[in-house]
Amino acid sequence: MASLISDDLSSAISTDANNTTELSSLFRMSGANPQSPDGTHEDTTDDVDDAYKGINWSKLEGYTMAPHSKRQHISWTWEHGYRIQNMNSQVIFWLCKICIQRKANRNTMYNIVGGSHSQIRHLRDKHNLDANGPIQKKRRLTFNGNTSTAGPIEQALVNQRISDFSPERFKTALLRWMAYANISFRQVELPQFHELLQEAYAEIGTVGCLPTAHTLVSWIKRDFHHYKAVVVEQLQEVEGHVHFTFDLWTAGNLLSLNGVFAHFLDPIGKKKKILLSMPSINGSHTGEAIADGVGEIIKEFGLEKRVGYFVLDNAGNNNTGVDALGRMFGFNPSKRRLRCTAHIVNLVATQIMYGKDLRAFETEGDAPRALQDDLKLWRRRGALGKLRNIIMWITDRHAGGGRAREFKALQIESQNCLLDDEPRRPPAELKRPNDTRWNSHYYAFETAVLNRAPIDAYSEKEERTHNTRLDRVTQKNRRLEADKHIKFPAKPLIVEDKMSTEDWVTVTRYMEILKPLMLVTKKLEGYPRQGRNGLMWEVLPCYEFLLNHLERLMEQYRHDPDEDLKLNIQLGWQKLNEYYTKIDDTEVYVAAVALHPQLRLTKIKQLWADRVDDGWICRAEQQLHDLWRQYRDLPLPEQPHPEAEDDILDEILNTTQLPSEEDLFGPMAQLGKKPAQPPPPPLDEMDEFQGTVDTSFANQRDPVSFWVYNRPRWPRLARMALDIYGIPPTEADNERLYSRMGDMVTKKRNRLSAATIGAMQCLRQWDEDEIIIWRSR
Repeated sequence: MASLISDDLSSAISTDANNTTELSSLFRMSGANPQSPDGTHEDTTDDVDDAYKGINWSKLEGYTMAPHSKRQHISWTWEHGYRIQNMNSQVIFWLCKICIQRKANRNTMYNIVGGSHSQIRHLRDKHNLDANGPIQKKRRLTFNGNTSTAGPIEQALVNQRISDFSPERFKTALLRWMAYANISFRQVELPQFHELLQEAYAEIGTVGCLPTAHTLVSWIKRDFHHYKAVVVEQLQEVEGHVHFTFDLWTAGNLLSLNGVFAHFLDPIGKKKKILLSMPSINGSHTGEAIADGVGEIIKEFGLEKRVGYFVLDNAGNNNTGVDALGRMFGFNPSKRRLRCTAHIVNLVATQIMYGKDLRAFETEGDAPRALQDDLKLWRRRGALGKLRNIIMWITDRHAGGGRAREFKALQIESQNCLLDDEPRRPPAELKRPNDTRWNSHYYAFETAVLNRAPIDAYSEKEERTHNTRLDRVTQKNRRLEADKHIKFPAKPLIVEDKMSTEDWVTVTRYMEILKPLMLVTKKLEGYPRQGRNGLMWEVLPCYEFLLNHLERLMEQYRHDPDEDLKLNIQLGWQKLNEYYTKIDDTEVYVAAVALHPQLRLTKIKQLWADRVDDGWICRAEQQLHDLWRQYRDLPLPEQPHPEAEDDILDEILNTTQLPSEEDLFGPMAQLGKKPAQPPPPPLDEMDEFQGTVDTSFANQRDPVSFWVYNRPRWPRLARMALDIYGIPPTEADNERLYSRMGDMVTKKRNRLSAATIGAMQCLRQWDEDEIIIWRSR
């Protein structure tokens, strides 16, 4: 994954060589030399200025030339890259020389620990280069086999065209396009698609590149099994535990699929996720059935000895499933089963909105309610329920789109009535709330509040239409005898739910309550950057933040006349506190905070200062040390001995004066006065870390980088910390996967098998996240 430098680097070229000369002098004094642009020989001090000429180092804050290395850099990518070093982490990076020289808006660098795959990909895709130099563009000839009208064509040109076409490259490119664009396999059998390809290459059918749908499936499974072996090999190189998320999803063709993700940190601390498989669950969705499928996948990928933690939603079958997996792989399920924090926050938000009638809205396992009954039930919830009903009414797909078109016209009319200095926005569709999608109701209400004027106008229009009908019936009934009166039309549901000014005020109040919950969810489901936004250490502080938020609101609305609002806030706090007390079930939440260099146990004691009498702090300290005992005596891998620098060797080998006894032992007269003292016992790594007084810890905001850098100092504690920070706090990756699968498994693609769906989704995810390079083999 590239580390993209700021746009300021586009001005990194400078004709002023003062910075380079200054740094070159510094390297000469320290005996370090940067990488020569010739990646195939050793670096020399004389080459420093030439190798880094043109870089304005003031635009590369925090980076410097990498120190001299005896190792030969044999990759051809070093011909096109600078070798630089992060001064904080000491990590070596490859910085694209061409991007710097061309003053590109975005310049790219890659950590060299991960090999040269990323550099090769960048040079090929962005600069059209490979190991042999510029890549020759495939010449697209108009030859289509019709030589009678094209005139004489040289045979050599035809031969060149044929030799340039690679069937394997074409097959892989076709599969990647179909995977990313969710193209139906049957599309490749269309005559029009064949004509399109034959326009580009007339002989495409003779080289086996006009497949049937069944052939495409065989190609997909072939690639899946090939790259699966690559993924298995990568997983065997993971140093610590591998963690798992899984969740059931029912496809449009009624297949029940279980997407299983593996999560871990790579050697340089980058968060990695790998979709392992998507087995179908046949029959009852019991915990044992789920565990059998997940356990088989864990064995397939050789992860039996690396099983870490499971982050799952609150479904009861997940509890029994982890229990079965614990028996299968020999771990304590109560310690390894973690709850998806975003799912818990969503439950709290649901409790706040539904209040004491929560169970009335739970329809899982029951027949779906009729629309009228559903709207009546929601109307009882006051302003939120009424607004939700209006949104569902306007966006009802069974209405043929007429309501949505009328609403859009009212949006445009509302915009035209704005004053010149008032902000305008293009008409946006109302968002339908989904009870199972995180933050769904908040986003629906947020969009509705922005469209308050057209929503009120729509309700008023429907009310006027209804009143007009009532007037007509009333006038007709006056002319009719009583027994022949026409029945008055029922009031439309949209009129029943018309919003008042007080209703809109109530909606904005609930948005004030729900917004922090939305922000916490977005924070925890994110992809970690610089040690935050999606790491385990953030869970406990987020709980505290939300509890304090709800407690402030309870005090704020203590004398408010809206009894439902006050009660719902109280119910939300109770639901959140219920799950907060369950963090005692496992040690990782406390350990994740205690191992953050900026926080440590001191922060936990500060957070729980008012819970000392409840024993929270004592339990937290005990939990931390219980978990540490599992790592304290781990055998350490042998560390390679650093190669001595040439100048140090010269000093040792060419010295002319031997050190005296006094140089070695100090004053000889003092040797007999004090017996030699035995060395102090080595400190426990956890105790040493917690007790270290280092002012730089206060500025360490990225715990992952901290532990990668301090791995030599506290090796076992670093293993423990990196294991914990590899656990995802939510199962957001599964939610994203199922959103993507909804685009793949449609009503017109309802015959896809679980194996085909899983193979296609795995290949796409592996390719997107650069687990593999999905190209022709």
